[in-house]
Amino acid sequence: MSENTVAPSILSGPVKASVSPTSTDANIAMLQLSTSTTMMAKDGPRCAARSVAFFFQTQKRHRPSRKAKYFCPHCHKALYRWKEQTLLTIYKCGNDHCPAFLKALNKLNASEKQLQEKKLSQFKLRYQYREYHFQPSSLKHSAPDKPKINLDRIHHRSDILGLVLAFHISCAITARKTAFILRNVFNVPISYQTVLNYAESAAYHCHLFNLQRKGPIDPISSADETYLSPRR
Repeated sequence: MSENTVAPSILSGPVKASVSPTSTDANIAMLQLSTSTTMMAKDGPRCAARSVAFFFQTQKRHRPSRKAKYFCPHCHKALYRWKEQTLLTIYKCGNDHCPAFLKALNKLNASEKQLQEKKLSQFKLRYQYREYHFQPSSLKHSAPDKPKINLDRIHHRSDILGLVLAFHISCAITARKTAFILRNVFNVPISYQTVLNYAESAAYHCHLFNLQRKGPIDPISSADETYLSPRR
C-alpha cells in the first residue's frame, strides 16, 4: 500500500492515526488504521471516507470567528460584552472549560465555593479585558488653577512663607491651627485664609517646576486595585 492510500475497510473500534512531522494539509504522509472487526456493507468505502474526513476535521486547529472582536488568550474562545460604561467596555470569557477559569476555581476552598455559588460576582475567576474609549494622547495632566495671589508681592517675608508651608503642608496641620501657631508662638498676625492662599499659590509654582524637570516616562505602565474588607 502506498503512503497516500487509505484502507477502505469499515472500523468499529477507535481510529488511530500517525502523521509524519513533515506532512502538510495537501500531502498527508501515512494513515494507519486498526480495527477489531470488519463490517461488510454496500457503501463501506464511502463510510470509511466519511470516518477519515471526520477524524481530520476534529484535528483542525481553532480558527476564531470573524464576528468576534476579542478572544481569550487561554482558551482562544470569543469574549462577550459584559459591561459597558462611559469610559470603558469590559469583555469576559464565558467558557466553563477555560484553563484560567478552572485554575482559579480550584484555588477556592469549600466555604469560598459555597459563596461563589450564591454570589457569582464575589470572585473574579474568568478572564476579563477592558477596552478604554480614549487614547493616551488625549489625556491631560491635572493642574492647579493659576492663583490670584502673586508670592512676589505678599506682605510677609519669605521665612514666614516657609513656616506657613512647613506647618500646613509638611506637617499636615489645618489652616486655622497654622494661623493660631503663627499668631501665638511666632507673633505673626495672619489669618487662616491667608494660609490657604499661600498654599494654593505655592502648589501652582511647584507643579510648573515638576513639569519642567520630570524624568522620562516608560511607555508601559502597570496598575493595581486594592480591595478593603471592613470589620464589623
